Amino acid sequence: MLESSYKDLTSAGKLDVVDARKFGSWMKAFAMNLRMIRDDELWPWRKIIASGEAREYYLRGIIIENYHYVRAAMMRQVTSLQSDMPPNVYDLIRDYIRSEAMHDELFIECLTRWGLPIDELRRTQPLTGTRLFIDSRRSLGLAGPLHYLSGTTITEIHPEVYSRMGSPYDTWITNYGISEEILRPINRHIKDDIESNHGSLFERVINEYDEIPLNVASSLVQATKYTFEALRIWQRDMYEFYQLQNNDFNFAI
Repeated sequence: MLESSYKDLTSAGKLDVVDARKFGSWMKAFAMNLRMIRDDELWPWRKIIASGEAREYYLRGIIIENYHYVRAAMMRQVTSLQSDMPPNVYDLIRDYIRSEAMHDELFIECLTRWGLPIDELRRTQPLTGTRLFIDSRRSLGLAGPLHYLSGTTITEIHPEVYSRMGSPYDTWITNYGISEEILRPINRHIKDDIESNHGSLFERVINEYDEIPLNVASSLVQATKYTFEALRIWQRDMYEFYQLQNNDFNFAI
């Protein structure tokens, strides 16, 4: 029902465009609905992690793969700056890219505190799912800044969600007894993103426009769904490699 309602945002006499601000609000609700899907068959790892049944290697593997993802920030994001856009939109996206590109050090700090020497960390290679997710984000950047940012409605924590639920890593402390000191760097990463409003970046950018073509709006909806499914496949790859296959680290040969 929600997915078809964005077409109702067209203006009288202008059936080929939608009101940009209204569409931004609709996309926020659409992304939140996607993120609320709780299908244990499609997302079995969520239940495993929440119930305290995850291996510590699996949890640490999640941080390793996110390290590789964040480390590739410039490669996957810079493509979104290659399209024409208003100067204020360019500045918002540029600042977002700079902020993300500096966060790999926080993941390094977390993993070294967790007992993984930095030289061993640098020997690890990202899983296939990690590479594919990075490539999916890069491909949306090539499609344009709005397409790339539509994916941030899925990949970034919205400030409203954070205010209710806090960091997703908080339960690792309570359910697994992992030291708060170990997780402090990546919790700082989450907090920095919240304070920089990364989770609401799409709304802020779309609000710089008065209206957008209906076909572009439809494409942005598909880009959001594409990011959601790509994220699921990436998370499934981490779950299978580190949890089910009982692997530790994906070292380079």
